[in-house]
Amino acid sequence: MFALSLRELGPPYSVAPIHVSLGHRERVPIPDAYGLAQCRAQLRWHWVIEKFAKDSYFAQGENRFRVIGDSELVCMCDADTLLVRRIDELLQELKAKPAVAGVVVHSPQFSRTKERTVRQGWEYAAQMLLGRSIEFPCHCTLQKSEDGGDNQTPFCPNFGFVVGSRELMRNLRHDLCDFRKKIINLFPALPDAKVPPMHFYSAQIALALAIEKNRTPWRELPMRYNWPNDTAADALYPGEVSQIRVVHYLRRGQFQRERIFCDRESFAQFMQARLSDFGSQLLQERVRKLTGGIFFGPQL
Repeated sequence: MFALSLRELGPPYSVAPIHVSLGHRERVPIPDAYGLAQCRAQLRWHWVIEKFAKDSYFAQGENRFRVIGDSELVCMCDADTLLVRRIDELLQELKAKPAVAGVVVHSPQFSRTKERTVRQGWEYAAQMLLGRSIEFPCHCTLQKSEDGGDNQTPFCPNFGFVVGSRELMRNLRHDLCDFRKKIINLFPALPDAKVPPMHFYSAQIALALAIEKNRTPWRELPMRYNWPNDTAADALYPGEVSQIRVVHYLRRGQFQRERIFCDRESFAQFMQARLSDFGSQLLQERVRKLTGGIFFGPQL
């Protein structure tokens, strides 16, 4: 669906190479369903086999930085995102003034414990991995400002949409991969076997610290460039709704993102659903425009 949306937006989006990192135990055939046959010239498949067996889906996110192509600008996107409008102005600005850009994470990446606040978690990681303190110029985007210190964060973009120059992105690759593993070791699983949130967010934390280490120029983007299907975003950023560029359908409350493009019944239910948030509504509208409401998946 992402590739179909790019095709509909016209050049340069319709001809941009799309590098897809696929994690699995083994290679499997890529069907021509989902409209993939129309986009074959754009698609580059990168399988993550050995690392997937060890690191699960974390290996896919990390692999994005290993397969950066030759385009002047690189957009890193999650599979559950959709570019719904052109972003020409942003791309021109990043060509003129290179930076790594993204929307700041929605919520704290570290958990508050008896030993450490969220901010102290960041400071501990920075001291251990960078050997120095860091600044906290940003705030988590779906938290209220009165949340205090726990809401403060270094520039830590949500992985749903991160864009930057090819060279800046390539320069971050080694440290991101190295830091992600070290963060998991720094914050081991709890005695009750619960996995701490730092593990789930380890790649995003690693990217933030890699940007800090390399003194990489960065730019915080408004929510329109990574709009979640979440009513909290609707309430906090009403002025952004008409300007949404990227929909990030990460929430599972109204539909199962893993199923809506995989089986006919889930697709039909999604297309007929009365959805409560702007992100989901825009996704549904965009999918209807791209498919005509016809299921593009495998004909089982």
